[in-house]
Amino acid sequence: MAMSELDQEHFAKIFPMLRVQNRLSHGLEETWSAWEERLGRPVTLKVYRLGNQENWDGLVQLRAEIWALSQSKHPATPKVFEDRESEIDGYNIYVVLETFEGNTLEYWQERNEDDVLSIAQEILLILNEIHNAETPLVHRNLTPANIVVSKDGLKLINFGSIHSIRPRTAEARQLWASTHESERFLSADMDRSLPRIDLYGLGITLIFLATGKIPMDMVREDGKLDWEVHDTIGLTSEFRDWINRMFEPDSEKRFLDASHALAALRKHWTDGLVKIYDGGRLQIETPPSQLIISSKSPTFQDYTLQVSLSVVAGVMGVWFWGISQFVSHTLFAVALIGAVWNVMDLFGKKMVLVIDSTGWKLTINGKTVDHGQVSSLEGLGYRRTREGTMLTIQKSDRPELFTNVDIDVRELEAVNTLIRQFKTSLR
Repeated sequence: MAMSELDQEHFAKIFPMLRVQNRLSHGLEETWSAWEERLGRPVTLKVYRLGNQENWDGLVQLRAEIWALSQSKHPATPKVFEDRESEIDGYNIYVVLETFEGNTLEYWQERNEDDVLSIAQEILLILNEIHNAETPLVHRNLTPANIVVSKDGLKLINFGSIHSIRPRTAEARQLWASTHESERFLSADMDRSLPRIDLYGLGITLIFLATGKIPMDMVREDGKLDWEVHDTIGLTSEFRDWINRMFEPDSEKRFLDASHALAALRKHWTDGLVKIYDGGRLQIETPPSQLIISSKSPTFQDYTLQVSLSVVAGVMGVWFWGISQFVSHTLFAVALIGAVWNVMDLFGKKMVLVIDSTGWKLTINGKTVDHGQVSSLEGLGYRRTREGTMLTIQKSDRPELFTNVDIDVRELEAVNTLIRQFKTSLR
């Protein structure tokens, strides 16, 4: 849609070097195609037409979201070349962004399961990096229309910064409703404040890729999304289960984060991975070019029996005080020793194993215990002792290393699979 003379006049005052061309979307958040004379390249102009600052709550957060996007160095996110605020025609925020060439996933085409798996993994890798960047970034509006297939890989556009504000007046609520009435992938009333919203968006996007249908058009009267009967690809049951957990309406039942979802996708949803992520003794992190395996800090709930015994000993010590001071002192000593032992155990077993292209390093309680070349690390094992089942590090060039860290053996197969996959990726 061509711009009016008034729009042209306003843009010329604010961005003298910007040749604004066509309006691609309208409403509260407008998108325009443009040409930047100084850069000598096409750009995208976002205009947030807010009317009056008093109409909205959350403007500080909106500005923070735009700033976070400007700090992103990830090649899959658009560069922010410039952002400004103006009250020439009501209160507006303008953002000049990099334009990515290519079609979006909104243009549906027939794919096989490997194609959809590849898209899922690539998006998860992007999300994992931007969610865990120095300045964390959440997309908040992940749909097929906002994923571009470029010659350099998948790119994310149209970040949902606008969802950080909320209308305060009747005028603003009318603007807000008109902007969101066409959304058919992520409903306007969803909580978009947490990174898990991007996992939901990816799950819904994958359903569109598998069915060619708008997900919200497949919702039954009972509210269930009945997409599997429309699956044109014939996805495996494991992949379908994985997708269903991605868009689980209850965010607490979704994967914890992108690395959690990625690990589950690469290994399918095994009991070992359930144990790791849903309550096991180990936790997995996958920042760029690293695999980090660490022991979870035990909670006070893990020591309920020990604490209870210490309390009972203390109470009995008080009760015996008038009968036998020797017995009373003995019970007090047992209670004290038990309490000290539990506290030392609670805070004294933090293990971190970091693996990257330079090698591996094991630290316990912040101190480096051992390190070596990646090729020498065979995986994790265990040794049963009177204190429990303890983690060991299996090495090809030296005897196994005993760590004195509690482990659930059901976790080891999944963790060792991830270690093998990571080592393979470094070759």
